[in-house]
Amino acid sequence: MVNKTRLVIHLVSTVFILLSACYSIAQENHFTKQPFQVEMIVFQHETLSDDRWWPPVRLNPFAKLINPPTITVNDIERLSTTHTNQLKDSLQKLQQSNKYNVLFYSSWQQPIQTSPAPSPTLLKAGGQYGEHHELVGSVGLLADKELRLTLDFWWREFDPVQPHQRTYINPNHLVKAGPEQTEYQISRNFHLRQQQLLKPNQIYYVDSPVLGMLVLLTPSQP
Repeated sequence: MVNKTRLVIHLVSTVFILLSACYSIAQENHFTKQPFQVEMIVFQHETLSDDRWWPPVRLNPFAKLINPPTITVNDIERLSTTHTNQLKDSLQKLQQSNKYNVLFYSSWQQPIQTSPAPSPTLLKAGGQYGEHHELVGSVGLLADKELRLTLDFWWREFDPVQPHQRTYINPNHLVKAGPEQTEYQISRNFHLRQQQLLKPNQIYYVDSPVLGMLVLLTPSQP
């Protein structure tokens, strides 16, 4: 009797494990086949100017993103205006506050990657100094058993170079901008890199001492 009971328990456990595995595979396939749209606001905290939150500028201040993006937001099919206004109220509140500086707002269809290395989308915003922007970042969407958004962002502040500083700065670390081709250097840079678990149709707030983000992931219509 005991052996039969153990056998039944073993069979039930095996069936449960198989059903769980099938559900996980079905969930992963569902995420993979279904396109998603990302709506995102990136802003800077104006009230947090304490230098302790900013790491020392690297030897090469023009730091590169860890996973080089393969496409840009402009390369992706934009959504119609009826699908891009779900964060508009939050955007207006941020723009009306003197505590925040809105750097970027857009929405796009995000490619989904099922391998450990998501194909990121490149974002650029803020002031432009030569070939460099104040804000540069990449966004990737990874689908396995859950949806994960990968974020890799750099925010840089540029200051004009004074004549007495010119001798001590590596020329490769200078950029020229403006009609007078004024030389600038990066005075501070901040790196935000993390993964965020997401569920569709929920607004997520990503926070850091310097940058903040509002992210909304919604299923796209085929």
